[in-house]
Formats: sequence, structure tokens, C-alpha cells
Amino acid sequence: MNQDAAIAFDTSRSSSSEAESVGADSDAARASAPAPVVTDYACERRSFQSKLSLALDALRQDRPHAQQSVRSCLSVLAESLCSLHKRRAREGAFDARVLALIDATRHGAQDYRTLLNELATHSALESEPIIAFLEQVLALKQSAANDQAYLWRDAPAFVARELFVSTVAVLLRAERWPELSELLNHRFSHTRPIAATYSAFDGFHRSLDVFRKRRLKLARTSVSADLLKARVERGDVRFDDVIQADFVLHVHSVFHEDSMQNYWYPRTLCYAEKQLVTGTDLFINMRAGNANKGLCDVFGVDDWSAFNAALGERVCLDSGQNPLNIDYAGLIGANNALFD
Repeated sequence: MNQDAAIAFDTSRSSSSEAESVGADSDAARASAPAPVVTDYACERRSFQSKLSLALDALRQDRPHAQQSVRSCLSVLAESLCSLHKRRAREGAFDARVLALIDATRHGAQDYRTLLNELATHSALESEPIIAFLEQVLALKQSAANDQAYLWRDAPAFVARELFVSTVAVLLRAERWPELSELLNHRFSHTRPIAATYSAFDGFHRSLDVFRKRRLKLARTSVSADLLKARVERGDVRFDDVIQADFVLHVHSVFHEDSMQNYWYPRTLCYAEKQLVTGTDLFINMRAGNANKGLCDVFGVDDWSAFNAALGERVCLDSGQNPLNIDYAGLIGANNALFD
């Protein structure tokens, strides 16, 4: 977790009105901003969709080249994302230009989620091509970090985080526990000389959550969370699953990272109004004793009791106090009347 991200947010402030401004604000901003980044992704997308069709057919027919077809799809997608980020608008407010660059990746991110949803239904799913793709995306974020205009890194950083949390959301929904464990335990080598954990995908997007919020006087908890919600809801992944994945990543990092600075920061919890009352689906099942052993293995615990004890030890669950103001008890189902 970046130090900038430690600006405390209180999940008790979330409400159904969180969704009201991103659509209106993005539309208004685009109307007054320069034309969006011009790209040739339409041609590349046709290439991707052709390769996707071939890959899915190979998976369904259990053909030997199926995984190679998946790699080919992801390679086209990675190249498209990299080329999009090389095109920048030169006029207009800086945060609007960053937003336009992010918007240029919208179809690519949606196509990736479509592919993931399809892959997750097939027993032949392998983690390696997905991890390799995510490493390429993370490498793009890292290369942008060396840019003289350092805030340009916010565009690839946002997309890298979006694609990673989307991957976790799909794997959780499909209960692909071995693949999820492999992803969360992987050390990503495309980022720096020393391999990094998945926390490298997290980060604070200052151009959105400070500059844009200030310039447009937005009464928003997190502009980047608003943008993620708007992008995800256009595709094949439920936003509730993204909220759940965001929280799972945070809890997993609490269990496995040595420093709070490396905790995954769950920005979408500002939308977790329902989950604060009922708990998230995975933790409701875990609390009720219905959790798959694979989920316990993901967290490195034997059962719900061990999970609850470990979480309480790390975040002072009983006192309800924690540095990030996260309502852990509500999110794991402690407020659910079914368990009274």
C-alpha cells in the first residue's frame, strides 16, 4: 500500500449515492476535454476476437494447441495495451488527459474479462499464460514510472490494478483455488531487479484521487473506485465480485506481508454498503462452515476459527479499531443476523 493511499477512508460513509457522479462527471469531462486518444484498437480487437474464437474452440475440443492459442490471444492484447499508452493528448487539464488515456484501454480491459470468464469454465485452465500477461502489464506500469512527467504512470498503473483485481474476481467466483493460490504466491519479475509480490499492482492514483477530485470539486470517496466501477459494469464481471476480490486481496496481504506499507488497499469498499451488513459471500460461507478447503488454503488457515483468530490478531478485530478504518467485522459477516 502506497503511503499516499493511507489517507483514511471510513467505509461507514458509503451509500447508494456513491454511483451518482462518475457517469455524469465522466460525460461532462469528456464533453469539455480534447478529443479522446486516437487508437487503432478496432483492427487489433478484430485480431484478438478471431484468436479468442480459435482458442475457445481448442479448449472445448481439448486440442493440444489450446494453451498456445490462449497465449496468442493474450499476447495480442498485451501489445495493444502497450501501444495505446504511447499515444497522449497534448492539451487540456492533465487529469482529463490521463483519463482519456485510461479510457482508450476500455475495450481491451473488457475483452480480457470476457476471455477470463470463458477460461474459468474450462478444466484445462492454466495459470502460466495469465501470469505472463499480467507481468507484461506490470512491466508497462514500471516503465511508465521512469517517465519525466511522473503522473503519466497513473494510466498504466490504473489499468494494471484493474486487470489484476478482475482476474482475482473471476477466479474467486469460479472457485479456481489452485490457480488463485499460484497467482497470489507468484513473484513478479518484470517489475524490478528484485521480484515483487502482487502488491506491486496496487497504488495511489494521484491524478484522479487528488487533482481531478480537487479540480472538479467532487464530493467522492475515491474517483479511481468510481472509474473502476463504471468500466467493470460494462462487461461480464459483477462489480460485487470486484469488491469481494479487493477485500480478499487486502486480507491476504494482511496475513502474508510483513509491513502495512505493502498491504493491498481495497479502494472499492466505499461501495460495500450491502456487504457491511451481510458480509461478503465467501466469508459468509466460510463462517457457516461451507467453505471449500481450497479457500482456506489460499489464506493459509485450517478453518474459520483459525482464520478469525489470525485476522483478529493482525487487525485488532475485537476492538474494532484499525489504522485504515475498515469494518472487518461487518465484511466477514459478524453483523449478519443469521449468525446471532
